[in-house]
Amino acid sequence: MIKGLKFRRFLCDLWIAIALISFYQGNAQFISTDRITDWTKAGLKTEILEPTNLINFIDAGGNNDSLSANDSIISSLIASVGTNGLTIFFPNGKYYFTHSIDLLSNITIKGESADSTIFLFRVAGNSNLINIIGFIDTDTFRFSCSSLKNSHQASLFKTINLQQGNLIKIYDNDSALVSSSWAIHSTGQIQIIDSITNNKVFFDSPLRRDFFLINSPQFSKIHAVHNILLEQITLINLNSTNQQTANIYMDYVYNSKIKCVKSYDCNFAHIDIRNSSNIEVEGSYFQDAFDYGNGGKAYGVVLHQCTGECLISNNNFNHLRHSVLLQAGANGNVISYNYSQNPYWTAVSLPSNSAGDLVLHGNWPYFNLFEGNIIQNIVIDDSHGKNGPFNTFLRNRAELFGIFMNSSPASDSQNFIGNETTKNSFFYGNISLSGVGHFAEGNNQKGTIYPAGTSSQIINSLYLSSAPAYYQHWPVIGLPNQLNAFDNRAKKNFDAASLTQCSETVLYTKEKNNLSSLKVYPNPFSDIINIDNIDNEEILTIQLFDISGKMIYLFGQEKELLLKNLPSGYYFLKVFTNENLYTKKLLRK
Repeated sequence: MIKGLKFRRFLCDLWIAIALISFYQGNAQFISTDRITDWTKAGLKTEILEPTNLINFIDAGGNNDSLSANDSIISSLIASVGTNGLTIFFPNGKYYFTHSIDLLSNITIKGESADSTIFLFRVAGNSNLINIIGFIDTDTFRFSCSSLKNSHQASLFKTINLQQGNLIKIYDNDSALVSSSWAIHSTGQIQIIDSITNNKVFFDSPLRRDFFLINSPQFSKIHAVHNILLEQITLINLNSTNQQTANIYMDYVYNSKIKCVKSYDCNFAHIDIRNSSNIEVEGSYFQDAFDYGNGGKAYGVVLHQCTGECLISNNNFNHLRHSVLLQAGANGNVISYNYSQNPYWTAVSLPSNSAGDLVLHGNWPYFNLFEGNIIQNIVIDDSHGKNGPFNTFLRNRAELFGIFMNSSPASDSQNFIGNETTKNSFFYGNISLSGVGHFAEGNNQKGTIYPAGTSSQIINSLYLSSAPAYYQHWPVIGLPNQLNAFDNRAKKNFDAASLTQCSETVLYTKEKNNLSSLKVYPNPFSDIINIDNIDNEEILTIQLFDISGKMIYLFGQEKELLLKNLPSGYYFLKVFTNENLYTKKLLRK
């Protein structure tokens, strides 16, 4: 086991070294390895296999008439979950709930489609809509000596009752790092025990900060809810609350995923993730809140209370106070390739659209990566004191006011690499940094490199080893590209009126141009294109490009494509199936 652990560490160090070598080539400055961490660990630890025990909710007595309450039926099904788990399938319809849904491990909630499988919640009192909640032991395991940043191990006074695979929360006396009493013990790290030798435990991930003996470092075992999958449903909240409730609330959760979910109207947050690790939120859409004032309202996804190694990627956010907010010790997370628009806040003296889409909110979040997002404003604020170091903003586009840091107190030692601020008007497109010890390189501020004299040779990614299959041009944001040259997938989805991303674009080994298995007609076309699947291959995604290569439509599995208001000329249709990629040149009359 020790040899295996050392080999994995070697691979981790090798990946970071290769990334940095690529980064350094041609760069005017040098970034220390201490300023980055292994962000490849973000996301699911293991793929979630949907339980084969499948129940159709309608067959089990459920109602999709939008009027009849389904609380007792869903509660009974969840209570019946055995060790093999349960998949509850919801056909299209509107399902009404008057109580929170409390999920257990190994449950998949899957709708027929995100557009038409709708959960309506009118929950009494100050309650979340969906709860996913584990717990932590009261028993503690104290360090017998300090463990420093980048170490994979800790020495303990005892190891009895510990075993390989335990999920743990490391914490210490961190009152010097946080400004709020509710954030005490939040700046530690959630880890998996990889192995145990005598009184030493070895961790799966490197420590992302120092744990000095003088601060009484220790950990407790987490009993997490795990292997939850929520997919292809819409949540509509019908109740405003006085307290900080969420549409999806996760506390002590591990290795779970929210994919292709729409969520409308939140109180505190659409998704609130605390004390959790290896959560993915992908291809989903979050819009609107009941209140946009102060006191914790109108957030999209919140990561806090030690939450780590989560991946928030390829989502759309619309009309929220803060789309993605990190605070209270969140560390090692990746927020990537999302699109956020129409930020809005009230009860402030600033413009209503100056709220931050991507926000560091204080109480020491550290070592988080924000990459490839298209948003309006990036804000590192001092609402709850200082933010921790080495939060990294790589190749993001801020389309409105730009990048701002508050200064009372300032948060030192952040990284800003290859970002764009694009609105070329007075008061807009700013890069305003406060504090000391920042690394800033190759940012494009309205057509001017910031800081002046830094290099345009910028690393493509700090967690992806190669371009995702979807992208024909990579990277999509930042130098050497011109401002606004390309868009990420989430923005393209929104522009194509596709709010969620429910299937992956597969990297195919072959591309066919003759469409022998598909019939596409008429060609030339006017407003409608029809697709017949002759060989019964499964169609995953359909894309339409103009002659310049810009994607202008994105479809799912439709067989009839409505293409109104297109200019006359040539277009390229790409049809992705489970076996092939087909390309067809079309003429619009």
